[in-house]
Amino acid sequence: MATLTSDDLIQQLGDDASILQTAKTALLLLMATGQVDATQMARHELASRGLNEKGTWIGFAAAVKLWEEPAPAKMGKSMKGAAREATRDAGLEALAQVHLGIETLTERQMDALDFHEVGVWQIKDALRAAFELGRASR
Repeated sequence: MATLTSDDLIQQLGDDASILQTAKTALLLLMATGQVDATQMARHELASRGLNEKGTWIGFAAAVKLWEEPAPAKMGKSMKGAAREATRDAGLEALAQVHLGIETLTERQMDALDFHEVGVWQIKDALRAAFELGRASR
């Protein structure tokens, strides 16, 4: 599969292509230096959403089977120590952003920034996604 250039990505996705502008610098650095497999992160996220390669709902079990089957052996052996921990934390932060609408999991020492009101359906979605990520990483 050919890799899209930035211009191609913007043309194909429009405003959605700017998602990396909101990504944390630490995550971007890990991705840029090859310490984080962005493809694997995307596969985890698609599995946690229960989607197939066309973005159609197929259910969590089928999506995990589709996206995560090769992941456990690959992730466990290729990522060590701090890089693995950073990937885990980046994944958790991504889950918080997508499922809970929480910008960052970094403590900012201000109640207005550190406490969030979320719906139980959001918590359920986030827990389900975290469970699937954990199960897939074994």
